[in-house]
Formats: sequence, C-alpha cells, structure tokens
Amino acid sequence: VSFNAAAYESYGKSQTLNSPISIEAGFKACNALNMLLADRRFNVKLAETTIAFWTEKKTQSEDVLAWLLGEAPGDAEAVDPALVQKLNAFWHVVRKTGDPDALKLAEELDTPFYMLGVEPNAARIVIRFWHVSTLGDLVERLRSYHQELAIQKTFESDPDHLTLRRILLETAREAKVIPPLLSGALLRSVIEGLPYPTSLYQLVLNRIGVSHTDDKGKYRVGRKVTYGQAAIIKAFLIRNKGKEELTMSLNTENKNPAYLLGRLFATLEKTQDEASGGVNAGVGDKFYSSASATPRIVFPTILDMYRKWVKKLSAEKSGRAVFFEKLVQEILDSMDSTIGFPANLSLEDRGFFAIGYYQQMRAFFTKKDDATEESK
Repeated sequence: VSFNAAAYESYGKSQTLNSPISIEAGFKACNALNMLLADRRFNVKLAETTIAFWTEKKTQSEDVLAWLLGEAPGDAEAVDPALVQKLNAFWHVVRKTGDPDALKLAEELDTPFYMLGVEPNAARIVIRFWHVSTLGDLVERLRSYHQELAIQKTFESDPDHLTLRRILLETAREAKVIPPLLSGALLRSVIEGLPYPTSLYQLVLNRIGVSHTDDKGKYRVGRKVTYGQAAIIKAFLIRNKGKEELTMSLNTENKNPAYLLGRLFATLEKTQDEASGGVNAGVGDKFYSSASATPRIVFPTILDMYRKWVKKLSAEKSGRAVFFEKLVQEILDSMDSTIGFPANLSLEDRGFFAIGYYQQMRAFFTKKDDATEESK
C-alpha cells in the first residue's frame, strides 16, 4: 500500500502508519509467501501474474492443483505413478465418476481453499486478486469450465483438458505480449463462475486472422482455427452469450447462418486442397479473415473458383467431387435464400463462423469408424 500524498493520509498518520502491521505479522506473511512460491505444488505463473494457492489443512489435492491450473506435468513428474493417480482421481471427482480413489478425495471437498494473485511493480507487489472458497466450490467451477471448453480434438495428442496457461498462449505469439490484466481476469472467471473476459474472445479471433504456417512456411489445410482457439470460442459463446446449441463435434442441425458459412468455407477449402494436391497458400489462408467478416463480398468469388476445382476433381476422383457437390448444396439449402450471404458478420457471428469451420474440418479428418463409435 502506498501513501505518497497527504490526501491519502488520515488522523495525522504518515505513509504506512495509516495501515499498520506488526513486525511479527509481517515476518509470518513474508515467510509464508516465500514458502508457497518456492514449492511448485503451491503456485503457477500465468503471463506476468504469479498465483499462490493453498488449503487450510493438508489434502491430497494440493499435489495436483498446480497441474490443473498451470500446465501438465513434465516427463520427470509424469513417471511418478502416485502423482498421476492423484491427478486422475481429481478428474474423476470433476467428472462425477465413482472411482475409489476419487471417492477418498471427495471427502476433502469441504476444506477451505485460498488463492492469491500477485505481480511485481517497481519496488512493490501488486495484488491482482484474492479468493476464498472451498475445494468443493473449486471442483464445481472446474467442472463447468471444462464442459464449456470440451470440443473434438485436432490430434489424438492434444490434451483433454486445456490449462489456463495454454488458453492464454492461444491469444498471442509470445507469453510476454499477453495483456497483464487478462490472466487475473481469466482465473477469476473460472474460479468464481464469472463471464469470460471479452478481451480473451477478441484476442483469439484476432489470432485466427493471422497467417498460420509451419516451420517451412507452408500453410496446412484446415489449420486456420486451432483446437485451443475453437474451445475458447465455444466456451465464451456458451457462458457469455447462452449459446447452448454449440456441441462438442459437428452439428448438422445447427442452422445458425454464421455457423453454416464456416462449414461452407471449410468445404470449399478442402475441395481446393484435394483438387490441387495441396497448395502453399490456398483460400484458407488468403480469404478466411475477409470471408468471416464480409461474406457477401467474398463467397461469390470463392464459389466461382470452387466450380473449377470440382471440374478438375471430377476428372480424377469423381466420387470425391460428388461428395463435395452434395455437401456444398446441402449447406446452401440450409441457408435462407431470401437473404443470401450476409453483408457483415458481428463479433459473435465470427465466433460461430470459426466453430463451424473447425468442426466441419474435423469431420473431414475423422474416420467413419470413429464417428460411428462417437454416436454410440
């Protein structure tokens, strides 16, 4: 606390005498914080914010909370079967399954839980937030958070549960450019059940608009929207906008115009890719941003190019050409023909566009056996 002007002082006291703390209390607080920051089990760093957390008494959960909030364990930790077992048990509690180890952990849910977010600022520490609840409340918040994020993965190796750190990294190219207030706001959204920060949603949409290329500078079909970005957009639209119709995988019954446009764009991009045998910079990289913002201007042009791709594909793979033609017509028939392509898409609609694009692409790369098993 800073009292650097007379306007902030009271009763004739100067500087920190306006908020006195004893030497003993200061010593205890300083050492307690140092202990929490020295033990990886009790802290995690999100951008520039360091989060310290602890329970009122010793629990099994304290060994895994850093994994849940920060990042998955490294190779050295992952081989410890005891820690992995505790982590799995915690997820069983979150998912409400009857795992025996999870039932033991469930007995700790009434334990008070504390969380402190701090950042360095010149010679002082800035407290970003202070949160008091119970482990049971934390579990309920995490349950909602992961249900909202749940979406079909791009690769089998993608994590089942996105950590807060992973989410923040989806907003920027480097951790150092993540807005300093975003990490605290995101964490509060998760642990207090508040709406997600609008800036998180906007930053993710902006990142999608950036060119996505691999180490060799080549764009890969279907990579415009990543797994993490799609999950964040879905979670935001469900919690902040009440869009419960968004599902984990492709929903052909969803008639939202922006969702259909995203599906259509993904289909056109995949058609070009198969017709040309792969291109360094196809419609996905060149036209995604404009198509998701001003579809009336962009889609007629892409559909003209699409007819050439289908004609070429028909000569080489007639079956695939018929498949794409049927799918494109099916999507167009689902749209309101009296309105046609919208002139502009709102910020919310751009999110639906991204989800439609991502889920349609995942459907292209999902084996029929996998789809059948998922429906079962």
